[in-house]
Amino acid sequence: MLWLELLAICFIVGGSPPPGVNETHYLTKARHYWDPSFCPGDAFLDSSDPHLAFYWSVGWLAAVAPLSVAAWVIRLLSWALVAWGWLRLGEELFGRVAESSPPSQAAARGGAAGTVQVAGDDSHQSETHESLPRPLPVREGGSDATRSPTAAAAFATALSFALWPLLIEYCNFAGEWVIAGGVEGKSFAYGFVLCGLAAMLRGQWNRTWALFGAASAFHVLAGGWSVVAAACVWVRQPRDRRTPLAKMAPALAAGGALALIGLAPALWLERNVPPHTAAEAARIYVFDRLPHHLAPLNLPLRELARRLLRSGVLLIAFGALAAANRNPRQSLLNRFAGAAVVMAVFGLAVNLALMHHQPVAARVLRYYWFRLGDVAVPWAAATGAAAVVVAWLPSRQAWRKAVAVVPLAWCAWSLLSLAGQRYRQPKPMAARRMTVDELTQWQDACGWIRANAPADAVFLIPKHAQSFKWYAQRADAGNWKDVPQDAISVVAWRERIGELFPIVLAADGSSLPYNAPAEQGSDRLRELATAYGITHAIDRRETPLPLPIVYANETFAVYDLSNSADR
Repeated sequence: MLWLELLAICFIVGGSPPPGVNETHYLTKARHYWDPSFCPGDAFLDSSDPHLAFYWSVGWLAAVAPLSVAAWVIRLLSWALVAWGWLRLGEELFGRVAESSPPSQAAARGGAAGTVQVAGDDSHQSETHESLPRPLPVREGGSDATRSPTAAAAFATALSFALWPLLIEYCNFAGEWVIAGGVEGKSFAYGFVLCGLAAMLRGQWNRTWALFGAASAFHVLAGGWSVVAAACVWVRQPRDRRTPLAKMAPALAAGGALALIGLAPALWLERNVPPHTAAEAARIYVFDRLPHHLAPLNLPLRELARRLLRSGVLLIAFGALAAANRNPRQSLLNRFAGAAVVMAVFGLAVNLALMHHQPVAARVLRYYWFRLGDVAVPWAAATGAAAVVVAWLPSRQAWRKAVAVVPLAWCAWSLLSLAGQRYRQPKPMAARRMTVDELTQWQDACGWIRANAPADAVFLIPKHAQSFKWYAQRADAGNWKDVPQDAISVVAWRERIGELFPIVLAADGSSLPYNAPAEQGSDRLRELATAYGITHAIDRRETPLPLPIVYANETFAVYDLSNSADR
C-alpha cells in the first residue's frame, strides 16, 4: 500500500501530459533507433545513440506504441523503480513499513527496524552499534501516524519521499531533476541508486556496487558519481567495521561490467575525433548550450544569485539536520550527500579558476559535477526533516511541534499547488512556452503535417519548438533543445543553429536574435532551404511570408519550400 502511495506522489509531481521536457528528446531518439523511417533526414536523430540500456530495456516501446502511450508506460516503470528504492531506503532509516503485524510485535523486532531519532528528542536513548538500529519510539500522544513504530515509519517514508522531489524542484543549483522532467535513462539510474543506497545502509556493499553498476548502465554519470560518493562513505568507515576491499572485488568487477554498457558508448563519442574538434565540442556543450547545468558561474548575475540563495538555504537546512541526527544510518546517507557537495565545490572551483580558459575548463566541467549534489542533498535533507517531524510532532513543547509542522505544511501546500495547477492548465512541460490556445493550434498544425506532409519532409521550425517532432512526426532542420552528444555532431549542430537562427547587430548596436523562420524573410528562407534540404517551414502568422501556404489556422501557417530545396 505504501508503495502505491509513493507512486501517487510521483504522479502529482511528474504527471503532466506528455511530452515532458526531455521526452521530446529521448523518446523520439529511441523510436528512431528502432525505426529509422521515423523522421528520416533529422540531423539529431541520425546522430550517435549513446543510451543503449534505455533503448533496449524500455525505449522500444516508443516504436511499437504511440509516443504518448509509451511515455506513460515508461514513466510508470521508472516511478515504480524509484518508489521501490525509496521504500527500501525508508525501511533502513525509519523501520519496516510493509509489515502487517500489530505495532507491539513490530516494536519487539527492534533489530528489523530503523530509528527516527534527533538530538533533543523526548525519547532519546544512548546510541547503539550501527548494525543494530533502534526501533521507532512509541508515543502515547500524537496522531495515529506517530503512535506505533510501523505507522510512524510509513509516515516518515511517505513524507520524505514527497519532500525529496519538491526540494529538487525548488532548491536545485544546476537544474537537475528525477521525476518532474518526464522520463529518460537517468530516471531509471536514480532508481537503482536508491536501491544501492538501501543496500549500503544495510552494510551489503557487494549489492551496492552491483546496483550502482546497473545505474551506470542507464546513465554513466548518475551512476558513476554515485560510485565515487559511496566509495567516500566506505573509506570513512572504521577499518574494523568496513567490508574488506578483497571481499568486494567480485562485486566491483560485476558492477564495472554493467557500467560498461553505459560507458563504452560514451567513450565511443570521441573515437577518431581530432583533438581540436573534441575541445570545441566540449566548449560548445558546456558554455554555449548547457551552462545552467555545467558552468553556473557563467550565468547572468541575477540568475546565479537566485540559484545560490535557494541552494544555500537547502545546505543550511541539511547541515542543521545532520548535526541534530542521532541515527547512524542517516549519518551514512549524510556522508554520501556530503561527498556530492564536495564534487560540486570542485566544479565551482574549476569554473572560477578557468573562467577565461573555456576550452580547458570545458574538458573538466562537461562531467556534470553538480548533478549528484542536486539530488543527494535533497534526499538527505528530506529524510532528516521527516525524522524531525515524526519525533517532534507529538512533543509537548510548543516550539518543537511548530518546527515539525513547517516541512509538513510546506509539503502539503506544494503538492496541492502542483495538483491544482495541473488541473487548471494541463499543458505538457515541453510546450510550457505556449498558452493553452496556442498549444491547441500548434497541435492542429502538426496534426495536419503528420497526415499530409511527405514522410521525408524536413521542416524549418521556431528555435525553441522542441515538441515539433513529437506532434508532427517529421524531421526538423534543427532546434535549440536537440543537441547531439558525439563531438563531430555537436560542432555541426552549433554551426547549423548559427545559420538557421542567426544573431545580428541592430541599428542601435544591440544583438538581435532571429528565433523564428518568418523573422528572416522569404529570400533567406529559400537560401536555407537550398543549403539544408528544407522542404517546408512552420511559424506563427503574425509575420506572413510571400511563400506558398499549404495549411493555416488561427495562429500558425505551414509554408512549402520544396521548390527551393530542389534547386
